[in-house]
Amino acid sequence: MLVISSQVKSFISYVVIINTKVIHLEAHKMQNKVLRLIIYLMLVSVVLALLLTSIIPIL
Repeated sequence: MLVISSQVKSFISYVVIINTKVIHLEAHKMQNKVLRLIIYLMLVSVVLALLLTSIIPIL
């Protein structure tokens, strides 16, 4: 279980890094606040998923 959860955490952190890079690139291109808000919500949902994967093994 510990090995699986650590792999999941490393994968999610990798996804977060990609998303932050995409946000920085896209934020310069687009002026549309709605699209920017959607991207930030996607990033927040990934962070929440990371928190859940950290909490569930403890429970």
